Amino acid sequence: MARESILSLGTGNFEVLLWVDDDDPQITEYRWLAMEIESVRLSVQPRISYSRFNEMINELAAAAQGDWLLLWNDDARMEGDWLGDLSARESGVPAAVNYTPETQMNLFPAISRSLYSAQGFFSLSVHCDTWIEEVTRPLGIESVSSAHVTHIRDDIDDTVKRETQDVYSTSSPAHFSPQMNAEKELARQRVQKEITQ
Repeated sequence: MARESILSLGTGNFEVLLWVDDDDPQITEYRWLAMEIESVRLSVQPRISYSRFNEMINELAAAAQGDWLLLWNDDARMEGDWLGDLSARESGVPAAVNYTPETQMNLFPAISRSLYSAQGFFSLSVHCDTWIEEVTRPLGIESVSSAHVTHIRDDIDDTVKRETQDVYSTSSPAHFSPQMNAEKELARQRVQKEITQ
């Protein structure tokens, strides 16, 4: 799945930072994948649960080199010139690009380096895509790309689907808690400050 997903991104000047659990039974195959596809860099780390998904994303974002950071999963497939779309945009301003317009939310968003720097992280919530939407939309930062993402959930077995759903059922109340809403507001203020400078 990871190989097919990465190949769907096409070719160009970008890097793929791939989180791999150090006890993954397919770790050898991931190492071969990184040798096969030049843009792939592995981050082999101790296993952490989906309940700490944002920690994985924040660590990968901190290690990334590019002007844009794209949240991506191995069960996603890109269609269209996403790289050309980002290259045509100014990365030095807080910006978020939605790659699945019909969802009306930033599922698999790309965020500018400036937006990432203003927040100081990608997301404090397990719901990283929703976090980006809720921080940026009130500030008028809305952007839809001509590229499109397909989320292929049918490729995932039922056990993983159930585990993921259990995590989201538990983490959703935390995402909308007063404490997390206060964190979103602080992030908005930091981003707004960057916009007005």
